[in-house]
Amino acid sequence: MTTDDVSPKWSEREIDPCRILSAQSKSLTPVKIDKESAVGYFQGRRGRYKATLESCQCGDFLYTGGPCKHMLRLAMELGVLDKTFESDVAYIPTPKSDACSLSSAVDYVEKLSDEAQILLKEILFKISENSPVCKVRKTEALEEIETQKILKVIPPEGRERRCRVSCAGWCPKGKVQKYLSRKFGMREILSEDGNGHEFVSALDTRLPDDEVTRELIDRGYYAMTERLDVRKEIKPEDWIKDL
Repeated sequence: MTTDDVSPKWSEREIDPCRILSAQSKSLTPVKIDKESAVGYFQGRRGRYKATLESCQCGDFLYTGGPCKHMLRLAMELGVLDKTFESDVAYIPTPKSDACSLSSAVDYVEKLSDEAQILLKEILFKISENSPVCKVRKTEALEEIETQKILKVIPPEGRERRCRVSCAGWCPKGKVQKYLSRKFGMREILSEDGNGHEFVSALDTRLPDDEVTRELIDRGYYAMTERLDVRKEIKPEDWIKDL
């Protein structure tokens, strides 16, 4: 099938400019484009969508009935819509339902050295839904993380010296990042006499009573003690005024 054989029922004048920008982004890199059938398959956080130039399975099309970002991206990929776009498979979202439990993920994390765990903490902090990929120099610690399949690592290309890194779909990124931040992080608190500030390990302060803290307790890293009760963590607004 050639571009002459396919044409959308909508015109470019009907398109929302915001949807065009979304369609051009790396995060809308298709999983597959079948040019013969003029069909595209896209991965979203809540599922996979099949798109044609006339319809799409996503909520936006079902609600508005107009061309959605998946249909626009398909048109660009087929050369029907003359717009530039970016592609990078590392940016394809991973369904949230594919993530494993925190405890299972930590089993893999704890196989890493402390150096690798700290690097993983820093990488997960940089990664977000809006920026699912960050660039990191290739080190032994990164290679160690890669062996546990916690990160997807794409080697550098051309003159680029840094790898592109994203979180593996099975890893509950937010919870693992919190786990490592509490395990290795520092917190600023009031000194015991109340006249100054000091930095202490987060494990020496009162942590929220949640799944992440319970995981630290189960693995022997954390225990509530009376000493924690006499210390008060400083609030940002309290110490910023004193600077």
